Amino acid sequence: MLTHDVLKGVLDYYPDSGIFKSRNKTSKKPAGSVVGCIGTHGYLVIAVKGRSYLAHRLAWFYMHGEWPKDLIDHVNGVKVDNRFVNLRECSKSQNGQNSKARKSFSGVKSVEWHTGAGKWRVRMEVAGKRHHIGFFVCLEQAEQAAIAARERLHGEFARHA
Repeated sequence: MLTHDVLKGVLDYYPDSGIFKSRNKTSKKPAGSVVGCIGTHGYLVIAVKGRSYLAHRLAWFYMHGEWPKDLIDHVNGVKVDNRFVNLRECSKSQNGQNSKARKSFSGVKSVEWHTGAGKWRVRMEVAGKRHHIGFFVCLEQAEQAAIAARERLHGEFARHA
């Protein structure tokens, strides 16, 4: 397991930019080189002592001296923006609340057309529990109801688009 001392011995982290640089020369790069590459899920990945780590988790560990207890959320939703002010510890549910909207028929997060009712339905899930917000004749009313519900249910993790 990677220790805090080993991490600080091989990498420098710049919290204002979110960049990691090597402290030591390697066979491929000189000391002071920016490290990391984009992994398959779109996050920055950094190899340390032969093992790959997500850069946002390394940043948390670097700054706090302990691994995050759960997940790390990118506040602005940009997976490679590892500035320390953009990182926060969160649960899986909170991380999902801050996710970008999926493409839907309505084009509005948490709003779908309900054929049986012939209206727009607003519903969302928080911590595994579904919340039915209501049915709306007008898409704009449904969107406003969805925004209000996200603010109430998701708090600081609410993302509307």
